Amino acid sequence: LSKDLKHHKEWSCPLRVVDCPHRGCYKRLALRDMKQHTDYDCRKRMVFCLQGCGMEMYADKRKGHHEKYCEMRFTPCPLGCGKSIRESAKMHHISPECIRRF
Repeated sequence: LSKDLKHHKEWSCPLRVVDCPHRGCYKRLALRDMKQHTDYDCRKRMVFCLQGCGMEMYADKRKGHHEKYCEMRFTPCPLGCGKSIRESAKMHHISPECIRRF
């Protein structure tokens, strides 16, 4: 009986504490809570950019990517026409489209 209990505690108990498998995350949780953490909550899980550029990154880097680096982020026209344009289309907007290009 004690052998079965030991096996249960070490290998099959949903309440046993396990480490997050994502590199750089040091979270320790009950096994039953780890799937939620690794799939949705872990800051070191890999995620894709939500703005459509296709870049993959750690979840904790996505906000900075969206705000500063993504070529698909929207930025105000640098010439001040009031339009919001994608970073990747900035030169196309400035050259043939912008009403303030002259």
